[in-house]
Amino acid sequence: VEQLERPPPPKRPRRCSLKSVEAVVQKHFLPIGLAGALLLGRTLPAPGAALAQLKVAGRGAVSFVCVTFIFIVSGLTLKTDDTKKALRAWKATAFGFVSILFLTPLLALLPQQLPFLPAEFQIGFLIFCTMPTTVNSGVALAQTAKGNFALALLLTVCTNLLGVVTVPFYLSLLLGVG
Repeated sequence: VEQLERPPPPKRPRRCSLKSVEAVVQKHFLPIGLAGALLLGRTLPAPGAALAQLKVAGRGAVSFVCVTFIFIVSGLTLKTDDTKKALRAWKATAFGFVSILFLTPLLALLPQQLPFLPAEFQIGFLIFCTMPTTVNSGVALAQTAKGNFALALLLTVCTNLLGVVTVPFYLSLLLGVG
């Protein structure tokens, strides 16, 4: 007797549990956080504008506190072994320093060779290229990409400290201003 093949039973749709939502949010926290902040800022700009007015010694108090908090939390999440590995990776550290502080600013020369680009774009690109890596681009993206978090944090902190010297030099040199 010939047996008829039965089709497989239909798959049940996966339920959206709190754990699965939490896993997605943890995996994609940076884009979700940036999109949420953008949405909040666009819908309720008044609280952000009011907080931006708070100044201490002529500087934005809220932005200072937030950046300090990010660095402290990032430092507290480091493991001692990861920090030791980052300090031992001198070749990667040297390449990071050279590329962030010396090679990337040279990219600013490219738009200046394209006369059809607006001057505002050329100047904006120049400023963008001369600035050292930020916490978002340096640390958060390295962590999201499962890169070396400790090395990214080391490079971000050190290049920002050295950027105090290099950024004015590059801007005066490339923009021709004092």
